[in-house]
Amino acid sequence: MKLLESFQTLFENAATEEEISELQQIVLKQGYAFVNEWSLSLRKQIELADGFSELDLIDGKIALATKILPNPHQLSPLWEELWTDMQFMIQTKKSLYEQVPETDQPGQWQLLFNNPYSTDGIVVHADLSFPQASYQFAVYRKDLAKHEYISLQKILQSITVSGE
Repeated sequence: MKLLESFQTLFENAATEEEISELQQIVLKQGYAFVNEWSLSLRKQIELADGFSELDLIDGKIALATKILPNPHQLSPLWEELWTDMQFMIQTKKSLYEQVPETDQPGQWQLLFNNPYSTDGIVVHADLSFPQASYQFAVYRKDLAKHEYISLQKILQSITVSGE
């Protein structure tokens, strides 16, 4: 964790080709586990990003990450689209921020995912902030298949009861 923190500091301030090269060496030396931790931290930043300026800042980080590790699939075949997936999530969140006025964003949100032609149940992510709900929307949106749909919903009134 300490290594990731010091890497993050270098990453946040990298501006020259030398600094990018130094970051590349760290990533290649540390390997899969390190890149996994790094990518999870970037995803968390995307999830929590609230507004265009934060999303633009993270978009710049992803552009830099692409320079540092242009072929992440060499470390894991699952990472074939690692950076493009993150860029897609950022663009999707931005589009939701464009569609929902800032005055309507505060409050409780939920995301519903369903395929009416499937025997699988409906998936609901409830009790989310707008930044979290828009992130979940982006995650599901990327791989949405035929007949599946997602719905981003603001909760205006809620009554919750739980068992004892």
